[in-house]
Amino acid sequence: MKTSENFPYFDQACNWMRDTWGILKSEKLKDICILGSHDAGMYVLNGHTIGSNASNTLTQSVSIGGQLNLGCRYFDIRPVIGDGIYCTGHYGYVEFLNGYQGGNGQSIDSIINDINNFTATHNELIILNLSHDLNTMNSHGTAAYRRFTIEEWDLLFSKLSTIKYLYKSDSNKDLSDIASHTLESLSGNNPCVIIVVEKAEIMTESYIKEIRNKGFFLSDGLFDKFSETNDLSKMIKDQLDKMRKYASDNYFLLSWTLTQSVSQATVTTNAIREMADSANASLRENLLHEVMISNKYPNIVYVDNIINTNPVNVVVELNEMRHNNYKPQLRKDVELVVSEPHPQGGQKHRSSGNFSTKRFGGNSQIIIRAYYNYGQAQQKEAPEIIFDINEDKTGKDGVFASGIKSGHICRNTSDRNLYIANPRNASANFTVEVSLAI
Repeated sequence: MKTSENFPYFDQACNWMRDTWGILKSEKLKDICILGSHDAGMYVLNGHTIGSNASNTLTQSVSIGGQLNLGCRYFDIRPVIGDGIYCTGHYGYVEFLNGYQGGNGQSIDSIINDINNFTATHNELIILNLSHDLNTMNSHGTAAYRRFTIEEWDLLFSKLSTIKYLYKSDSNKDLSDIASHTLESLSGNNPCVIIVVEKAEIMTESYIKEIRNKGFFLSDGLFDKFSETNDLSKMIKDQLDKMRKYASDNYFLLSWTLTQSVSQATVTTNAIREMADSANASLRENLLHEVMISNKYPNIVYVDNIINTNPVNVVVELNEMRHNNYKPQLRKDVELVVSEPHPQGGQKHRSSGNFSTKRFGGNSQIIIRAYYNYGQAQQKEAPEIIFDINEDKTGKDGVFASGIKSGHICRNTSDRNLYIANPRNASANFTVEVSLAI
């Protein structure tokens, strides 16, 4: 851990909850923020359908164990059965193909091993959320994939019962009940692993009570609504709007994730993890700025492709803001947009989502810069990239600026829907930063 003047920055995040225990221990679970992993087990592809590949199926780059060490504490576990093995999966039903498409990731046995190895040396609180169960063992094609039977759930719960430090309670029925307890009462001086389950139709009330007695609780009380868009600006607006509206009355999950369009998934451009890097680069400035304005906080910051400690440090800052009167230093007059190195799939010119410069005022001078690895330790300016900025309009799009490079200064436009177009000389995704020219 490194300590700045105002708040602790974690370059090693395996103990971040205990390292901030003085702040967190007396707070209820519903009053703190943790980092969450979307499709947590999908860092590797262990079998897949014909339409699945790494680009459209993998969401993470490291195992559950690696994500634990990077500070993740909430894991989206989607159990599937494939070739007789319980593992994680990332599947979706595709109407025009009349069947499921997707693939299998890290095995449940491997996840259990990762968690037990981690809790052997780290006294942290961990939440697993089980949902999207699917049995893929069928010789009649992907259309015949089905949800788990009770016997298959029983076998899964039997495996998961070997997780050490499994949380059990006679009084709590679901996640909303558990979240009303303080961290200290949930875990004391030990690790704590909480497992919640999205209720399946096959689960009766008596069965729910039976599994609850074994340490498996319903996920009721969790608000989890993704934006279902590949447009970064739309996702940010949608999730922050939802946080303002729903965070006070729910255990709120902020789904900071982008979803591929059908064309992106089909032609294998705009890989999920590449899109995640764009979203993650935009997380701190947008989320912390919104929290300062609305005083609404997420409980889970839920992301794809956790590859460094940047996301968990945003979580730590949120907890410091809420409970320790920490005031982050933010660049409020900055607009960020991530561009691909070439036009998006199915697009002739567009290489980014929409963004707006309306915050700067119509008569202001703005400066436009391009960076690789924005917001990361490897951040560097990219003066060699040449690109255009177009105006998204009904009919034929306009051109705001053409042939520009990093450092370009111009007068602002009142147009609210801009996008990066026709990038040249770019070797990877890059971030365009727009700010007032002072």
